[in-house]
Amino acid sequence: MVVLAIITPIFLLNVHIIRSDEGFDVILKDHMSFRETYADVRGWGLADYLSHSKRIGNYLIIEKHYPRMVEQARGKADSAKDTLRALEASFHQWASEKLR
Repeated sequence: MVVLAIITPIFLLNVHIIRSDEGFDVILKDHMSFRETYADVRGWGLADYLSHSKRIGNYLIIEKHYPRMVEQARGKADSAKDTLRALEASFHQWASEKLR
């Protein structure tokens, strides 16, 4: 019990425990402190990102949001490509009918 009582505060001084919609994440802090040991980031807005630890904000943007944004952009790019192909096909059909 004594060892646990010593290790727990040292652990909490060195990590951010982040609760998001997907669950919990644990990341290392830049320096030892009890500041923002636990952060519930569900529903955060721009003001929250600016007012909290840069380490948490950067982690969320780079590790959580960026991959999702890239996935969405790829999906929209594929959708745009499909739309352009359909427009091209309909233009070719229209042009071939008009040139007959």
